Amino acid sequence: MAAMAGRFTALIGALLLAACAPGPPGAGVELKEGSYRPPLGSSGLGVAYGVLKSDRDEVVVALSSSAAERVELHATREENGFSRMVRLERLDLPAGEAVRLEPQGLHLMVIRPADLAPGAPLPVTLTLQSGVTLTVEFAQSADPVPQRN
Repeated sequence: MAAMAGRFTALIGALLLAACAPGPPGAGVELKEGSYRPPLGSSGLGVAYGVLKSDRDEVVVALSSSAAERVELHATREENGFSRMVRLERLDLPAGEAVRLEPQGLHLMVIRPADLAPGAPLPVTLTLQSGVTLTVEFAQSADPVPQRN
């Protein structure tokens, strides 16, 4: 009887440890407020905004979409009184911190996106430094990206 109680206690301890162990890398990355603005006219450039948050330190090292030729991470920089976009190769996601993708800041450029049905989301696959990939969806906005003259 004592041996059986000891095995039961060991089993409960093992289950508790497993429940407290962290999940696989990337499992705690989420997108909130995701919004995709399709191109207006023939510009071929859409843009996606939102808030990414991870429950552990992660790094996004690649982006892609089944609904676009390419997806790139860009940042808007001020230089000599002018704003310009700079392509970034990675996006750090510090544990517990919200990383905002927004106009005039970090954002995703969606290059030559497919014509999505009205209201259909844009899927974007994030590849993390840990090797994990996950797909998030950006809700399609009714406001397209204006063309520059």
